[in-house]
Amino acid sequence: MPSFEEIIDAAVRNADIPGVMLYARDKSGDFQYSHIFGNNLKTNQPLAADDILTLASVTKLLTTIAALQLAERGLLTLDGDVSKHLPALAQKPVLTGFDDSGKPIEVPRRNPITLRHLLTHSAGNSYDFLDGSTREWQDYHGMKPTRGATVEERFPYPLIYEPGESWAYSSSSDWLGRVIEEVSGKSLEAYMRENVWNPIGATSFTFDVEKVRPRLWGMNTRDRKTGKIVLHRGRELNDKVTGCLGGQGVYGSAPDVMKVLESLLLDDGKLLSPSTTAEMFKPQLSQKAKKSLLEAMETPEWAVGHFPVTGEYDWGLGGLLVDGEKHPNRRYGTLMWSGASNVFWWVDRQTGLCGFFATQMLPAAEEGVRPFIKAFEDEIKAMATPQEETRSSPPAAPAAPAEQDENPATGIIAPDDSEVDSAVNVSIRDSLTSIRSSVLKFEDDNGRLYHSQSRGKYYFPHDNVEQDRLDLQHELFIRTLQGQLCTCPKVAGAKRVLDLGTGTGIWALEYAECNPGAEVIGVDISPVQPDFMPPNCSFEIDDIEKPWTWSKKFDFIFSRTLSGSILNPVQLVDSIYNQLEPGGWFEAQDVCMEARSDDNSIPNESFLSQWAVEVVDAMDKIGRTLRLPTMWKQLLIDRGFTDVRETIYKWPTNTWPRHRVMKDIGGWGLANLDTFLETAALGTLTNIKGWSKEEVTVLCAKARKEMRDPTIHVWWPVYVVSGRKPATA
Repeated sequence: MPSFEEIIDAAVRNADIPGVMLYARDKSGDFQYSHIFGNNLKTNQPLAADDILTLASVTKLLTTIAALQLAERGLLTLDGDVSKHLPALAQKPVLTGFDDSGKPIEVPRRNPITLRHLLTHSAGNSYDFLDGSTREWQDYHGMKPTRGATVEERFPYPLIYEPGESWAYSSSSDWLGRVIEEVSGKSLEAYMRENVWNPIGATSFTFDVEKVRPRLWGMNTRDRKTGKIVLHRGRELNDKVTGCLGGQGVYGSAPDVMKVLESLLLDDGKLLSPSTTAEMFKPQLSQKAKKSLLEAMETPEWAVGHFPVTGEYDWGLGGLLVDGEKHPNRRYGTLMWSGASNVFWWVDRQTGLCGFFATQMLPAAEEGVRPFIKAFEDEIKAMATPQEETRSSPPAAPAAPAEQDENPATGIIAPDDSEVDSAVNVSIRDSLTSIRSSVLKFEDDNGRLYHSQSRGKYYFPHDNVEQDRLDLQHELFIRTLQGQLCTCPKVAGAKRVLDLGTGTGIWALEYAECNPGAEVIGVDISPVQPDFMPPNCSFEIDDIEKPWTWSKKFDFIFSRTLSGSILNPVQLVDSIYNQLEPGGWFEAQDVCMEARSDDNSIPNESFLSQWAVEVVDAMDKIGRTLRLPTMWKQLLIDRGFTDVRETIYKWPTNTWPRHRVMKDIGGWGLANLDTFLETAALGTLTNIKGWSKEEVTVLCAKARKEMRDPTIHVWWPVYVVSGRKPATA
């Protein structure tokens, strides 16, 4: 079985991930680990320990330490109002919504903005790339996503909630950096160099990238067509910045980051007093703010790192805090966070360990990198912790062979991969190289990427934009079904589960994590699933319209949004029926592209309706109907399924409903449809109906304007249909 380091090395050599720097140590100093893999693609030279990283939000930890030093000196207090030091911050109103014309509704702030609020992202600030209301505010004012040179220019938007009453990952640390400058009378760089960096001998840190550019590790990204790592040619994270951004602006080496973590772990007094350091590792949020944080961490894919959905998080001073004992290999009080360049750090004072994972890659939270962050953390804790104290056997590294031992701590049963489970028999986990050489081929059509092997069968793109939308749509389904992955009764004990048209694999992954006793297989014609997954989950690349050749039957078969993909629905349902165990269940979740309204508020000349009609008509012409949602029930009945049940849910086009839950679903639905308009229309109308790209773009723009109108009460029907194969069949 390959070692953890062999697997990392192979992934780097194959250009599946960029180079990696790994550092860790324990409190005693008896255990110290460092390993560097790969080259700097910018210079084509091997990476070295003194290479400079874009640290992004690792900066927030440094800014936290600087602010706490000022508190120790009596210049600030944790619960004192700090907005008095910054008029630009003090004058910010609170955005409460938008009126019927789309004009922002802003009210004066009531609560003080305290140091604790800024330290814990509970001050009311936001990030435009994470918050929809902030983007809508920018749209109204004709602003593009902020790329300003200073904190004031970069984050001009209002607060999105009253300080202390919610939580949102935000620019709070950037504003905190400005507070430090005003209180200390020095630039943030000058203050940190004197009070944070020099005391621990961290000589590489700077806010000025030009000072370190010759040693800068070039940023990387994943080539959309090949799936391989290439040099990032776009803008830098801190492009055109002239001020010191306390939330993202520091550059420095990995060993210097470790010096910061070590000081906190050892509690050596070089940076902070023991009592202040101890405060960093305590929960800090109010009850309301913690509730918002836990809601955000229910879908943690936005954050760099591995964050199991345990409901046991708080925010400490400087990072996310483990607030319970449900985390494998993480103890209560572990402090951790990350940066957009896919860097991640942790300090676990209970086990006496700290570590730092560093690569340089965009976008943030890149799916191909995340499993290696988790594997590194697990591997270090297994290596450093005495065997009798570990919670489980050493963790499995990603992409290890299928015959590896299962993890007894989680009770996950590894799948029997000795079975030949498909006609193509290509599993991402077991044959990564084979997949990339044969099926990772994409074609550009009107600026969107389509998988070459699915052309003529699937008319929607498979690029990053569409993958992000599919993951967002998954959250929309979950909220619609009140937190459930499916509605099918009596499937909790299913041992073998099949996900048809798995897409990004997010449903299969979550089902596998929630049901560790089940073997879950996701199948799709396009290879856009993550490379690594729980031991009880695997992905296969195959065409479900071809004869099925799985040698074992399934207890539960699931599908989502197959409409537009299937040429012969009767044949597909027959395959599903035959592959189910007697008594097994099937569930289909699908969205009907028919704009409906309960109050006849759809305009007579509705562009949204025209968009739907044109796309549905185009797919009808090639025999891959988008009307499948309305057909599922009768298809199951005709094939002999029993206990067939159909439920129709409603997805509002925007936040027009009064009901709080439906308003929330409408907000998610708006974000989903905003992207789906072009996704559905571009390939279909240009290739099937002969439209020009410009004609499609104009129609989508008109439909988009209509769907944002809160006076047009449109909703889309969502069909959830399930049925059971008779136990005697």
